[in-house]
Amino acid sequence: MNKRTLLIILYILIVGASIYVTYTFYTWLMKPDGGSIINYALFIGFALFTYINVKRLLSLFRNRSK
Repeated sequence: MNKRTLLIILYILIVGASIYVTYTFYTWLMKPDGGSIINYALFIGFALFTYINVKRLLSLFRNRSK
């Protein structure tokens, strides 16, 4: 396996884990007592982290033929 394939596998794992964590924070925020400021901050942080890694993963797929 070359470096790009390993990076794709790594980013798939990172994106999957960060989607799970983001969903977990989302469900905590939907509870009646879950709306604290730190929970909102963590949710936004993980959502941004997920977005950045999805963009990197898609760019790896687009540049696959090079």
